[in-house]
Amino acid sequence: MDGVRRLRRLRPAWLGLAFSCGCALGCGGAPQRTQPPSAASHKDQVAMRAPQAQPANSDPLGTLQPVAVPAQPETNKEPPTPAAEAEPAPIRVAKQPAPEPFPLHQRDLVLSGGVVIHDVPKSVRVRTVAEAGSEGALLEVVDGHGRRLALIKQTPLTEVALPGGEPLLAQSAATHREAQRDDWDKTPTAVIVDRFRSETHLFTIERRATGAEWVIGGLELGH
Repeated sequence: MDGVRRLRRLRPAWLGLAFSCGCALGCGGAPQRTQPPSAASHKDQVAMRAPQAQPANSDPLGTLQPVAVPAQPETNKEPPTPAAEAEPAPIRVAKQPAPEPFPLHQRDLVLSGGVVIHDVPKSVRVRTVAEAGSEGALLEVVDGHGRRLALIKQTPLTEVALPGGEPLLAQSAATHREAQRDDWDKTPTAVIVDRFRSETHLFTIERRATGAEWVIGGLELGH
């Protein structure tokens, strides 16, 4: 009897201890609830939206077509080279039996428009000859042996600027060039061709490349 009574006394305490342990185990193993994120924590984030579906009755998107782009002019090309100036036609002398002497003034050769060639050498003679084709007057300068030293052509400016032709400035621009003549000697002759103008005339002088430097060296262009 005493043992039974002792068991009855211990059972309430044992049950209380078991209940408390069960509560402790249950509370410790239960998952903890998390608080939902507040709106304040997402105020700096961009709201994500799902793309809207295209309506079934909407028109389909067109396809891209190539567009022709006109070619742009190249800017790094070199400028076109100007056309070379045409060489004046050679002065040709018509055949004639006896050229006329042209007088000098104290060893000066006076041309049209006040142009003068000073200090003509004493062995040099000047005579008037006709130009082949036009029959216009030319001055031929020869040495003591009759060898041609120079030809001088004087053309009034009124005859240079012809209607429908090049402008007067283009036709009368001063030029200096070298050339070859095949009718001065038996072999081709190197000559210098000078062209210049006065107020009234255009002058073209063809002279030997050597031995006739005085023709231009003594030239005085009148005003």
